[in-house]
Amino acid sequence: MPMATEWALGFSRGSLLYSAAETLVSVCGNCLSFHDQQTAKQHLLTGAARGIECFAVSRAHSLVAYAEKGLAPQLHIHNTSDLSLLQKITWGTQAGYVAIAFSGDGKRLAAVEQEQNSRLVVWDWQESTPLFTGESDHAVSQLSFHPSDPDLLCTVGDSGLSLWHVDKHAGQSQLQQVPVQMSGLEPTSYAWLPQSLYIGCASGSVVIVDTVTASKTRQQAQRSSQAGAVPGPALGPQPVEDLPGLGTAEETSLPVVAALEYGGQLIHIEALAVNKDCVAVAGHCPIIRLFSHSDKGGSLSLLHELDLCVVGISSLAFGGTHHTSLAVGSMEATTHMVQLTHSDDGLPQPPQVSQLGQYHVGKVHASGALPDSRHIATAGEDGSIRLWNVYTHRCTAKRTFSSAQLCLASSMKTSLVALGSDSGVVRLIDAAAPSLTVVFRARLCEGPITCMAFSPDAKALAVVAGNRVWFVGLGSVPKVAKAVGYTEVPAPVLSIAWVQQAKPPLLLVSLAPQTLLGLSPDLASAAQGGGLRLSAAAVPSASLSLDQPLLHMVTPAASTDAAPVILGMSPDRILKRYTLPKEVAGWAAVKGKHLTPQSSTPGPQKAAGALSTSTSGQLLLVGSADGSLMVQPCRLDPSSPRTSQPVLHDMWAGGISSVSFSATGEHCLTAGLDGAVLLHTMQESGQAHLSQLPVQAPALGDAQDMDILDDDAEATEEVRHAESLKQQPTQEALLAQQNTLDKLASIHEHAQQLLHQNEQAAQREQLPHQDLVVDVVGMGRLKALGESRVAALRESILRAGLEQTIIWGRLKELGWDCMQVHQTTLTGIKSDVEVSNFAVPKSSEQDVLMDKLVLLHEKDLTQPPPQLNIQVAPSNAASLVGQQSLNSLASPSPQQAPPPSIFARTLPRSQFALGLEALPCPLDQSPWPVQPAAWSRKRHSG
Repeated sequence: MPMATEWALGFSRGSLLYSAAETLVSVCGNCLSFHDQQTAKQHLLTGAARGIECFAVSRAHSLVAYAEKGLAPQLHIHNTSDLSLLQKITWGTQAGYVAIAFSGDGKRLAAVEQEQNSRLVVWDWQESTPLFTGESDHAVSQLSFHPSDPDLLCTVGDSGLSLWHVDKHAGQSQLQQVPVQMSGLEPTSYAWLPQSLYIGCASGSVVIVDTVTASKTRQQAQRSSQAGAVPGPALGPQPVEDLPGLGTAEETSLPVVAALEYGGQLIHIEALAVNKDCVAVAGHCPIIRLFSHSDKGGSLSLLHELDLCVVGISSLAFGGTHHTSLAVGSMEATTHMVQLTHSDDGLPQPPQVSQLGQYHVGKVHASGALPDSRHIATAGEDGSIRLWNVYTHRCTAKRTFSSAQLCLASSMKTSLVALGSDSGVVRLIDAAAPSLTVVFRARLCEGPITCMAFSPDAKALAVVAGNRVWFVGLGSVPKVAKAVGYTEVPAPVLSIAWVQQAKPPLLLVSLAPQTLLGLSPDLASAAQGGGLRLSAAAVPSASLSLDQPLLHMVTPAASTDAAPVILGMSPDRILKRYTLPKEVAGWAAVKGKHLTPQSSTPGPQKAAGALSTSTSGQLLLVGSADGSLMVQPCRLDPSSPRTSQPVLHDMWAGGISSVSFSATGEHCLTAGLDGAVLLHTMQESGQAHLSQLPVQAPALGDAQDMDILDDDAEATEEVRHAESLKQQPTQEALLAQQNTLDKLASIHEHAQQLLHQNEQAAQREQLPHQDLVVDVVGMGRLKALGESRVAALRESILRAGLEQTIIWGRLKELGWDCMQVHQTTLTGIKSDVEVSNFAVPKSSEQDVLMDKLVLLHEKDLTQPPPQLNIQVAPSNAASLVGQQSLNSLASPSPQQAPPPSIFARTLPRSQFALGLEALPCPLDQSPWPVQPAAWSRKRHSG
């Protein structure tokens, strides 16, 4: 069964390079994808079995090289025209490679090892011989040659940036490192110019290094090293003038020419790319900034700013015939193309942005074919479900949920797709709806969902969560789904599969201790029970003992009268085929001994992986954890031909996690834990075994979306059910309620009969309606209740009226009665003139007294200040002079009017004390017989 890998759907979020004018190269799984933008065709170069660590291209010489992962890796050099292998380099390194690069002339290949000292090696790759080696003083993550100088290289890492030059002296050549002093800046990326180097920094700044100045410094460094001195000064031109908004030259010692700014903040720069007209700058934000080159060495002019609506951008590359096509790789595993255009006058026009592809971010856990024969669904760690068209190789629908999706199940009888998350949530999605509507959602457990499978008639969904197997009934209408219940199993579940032709439906459960459990759920009777834990009568079971446990298990389609067949993979990497008894009752005959396989064949090198069978039930697709793929007939005859594909997925990431045939079997898909999705097609010689006509599933129509965000605090289905049972009345309460309803019905019927008889009686004998009372006691109770309500209402009304009266009286007292002259307004009759008087409030006794005090105080303030002429006598006569002065002030002569003194003014004690502090002598040396404070109190009291 020949099979060919047709298309790679994935982007590793690493490098995105041009191998030709219109051909983009990127890593997808264990493949290098060559995508031609003009022809829309793709070619794949499958890497070695150990995976691809890094790669490099030489566009001018049609070369591509990649380094293997793991210890003691090899370097592979291929021709990009026909992908043929040109050279394989084996070097003595044990730690692997970080980065590789071709020189501009295509003759040299440089690589940086993952050792602690980051050794740099330059080869003549055609001869497979090392030319130069050198050890870096900092960690290295990127490497490249100068485009036109094969003797000049640049390396950059988290802790520094260095230029490397091949120094030729006295007939010998050696690799010389000259670190660039970044003055506190952390370099993250760079791009070459003919005579300079743009450097992007983690702080969001773009600085420039002059390679001509660097050449002079290299010569100084070489001479200094020969003399035993430390290499010369830092590289770069002299500090330039300050650049507003980008930092100053004194702060960086290198000229800052541009910056990546988003939301008012400088953003970490991740990628740079240049062409003859501009430099593109991008990083941990959704925008790309395009700056024009500066001839004067100053700051760069901003040409365009593009918003790609992604989390961040990881790689940039210019390509195209005129280097006007900018390829963009984002951190969301999407690729875009930015086309730069110019008007007829040569002026730049707004760039045109188009999306090349959008892929899974992180691990892809599950896949499943849809019944329309065109699509295969995948789900992954990024929480998304994606539908891939196997003919157009495009993602036609996508929806992302709030938790990682671990399981996916599909059926040929319905367009529903089941998803199981790591938070225990199960969703049923209508894959035929453009928006992928969620028609059912339930949280079955707090842990992850590990296995899911639809029944052959698509009326039940089996879900494994821990040691429980849940059953979700779909009913006659697929849009109506309900979690019927669960049954517990005695051991961990490895895999599940429904027997295709069994009636009633039979679910096979592979348990860890070599046990095969058969469950025949009766969902109709189970739905009538009260609890979610299904009884043994609702889920009859039987068990068989196997020779080994089955890690993965599938049941191929077979004729109705044939015995059920199981295809499984055991831990010893053997594919086995078992034939079960036709009836579950026949399992008892095998009890007590192991069920032996009917046939077996060696499987892949690693047991973990996935299995899938074609719709016709004739082909088996086997994916392995080592990334390899194998196709063979389901009869597992060792003599039958089988096809093995090379390692397509990264074995270091976990290899293949899921495989699926399309509805027709013409295509198949492999999904890996490396985030890659690969499409394969069966060759003409292998299509004779496949089903040619897909099974059409009925359309579900419009349905309301039932999805909400996943929350760890959300109650599980079992907890919800228990709470609902607590709220439901007991059987005794239901019986009493039913008896009361029956009595009310009989009373109502009797009342209707009395009313009818009263209407049929003679007019004189008819009773008025108020006398037609069936329950006299009840009528009296109702009257008493009404009278009490009336009394309470009357009391509340009176209380409210009294409160209003008090409030109105207070308002009248404060706003009307307190006025001596009320406000009055006169309005003219013939004119609109209005004249108002001035309202004058009444004056209280306190107000009158206060006015008098204010008047006296103002009169006192109008008098001139006192003139105190106090002379201090000598110390021997101080007491006498002071006493006479006080007596003269206290008893003035009749001819002398009492001086207007400060004592007559009502001043606070503190102010009076401050006034005395201005006297010529200190208070403690005063000649007066009394202290000033006591004196002031005496005068006030007098």
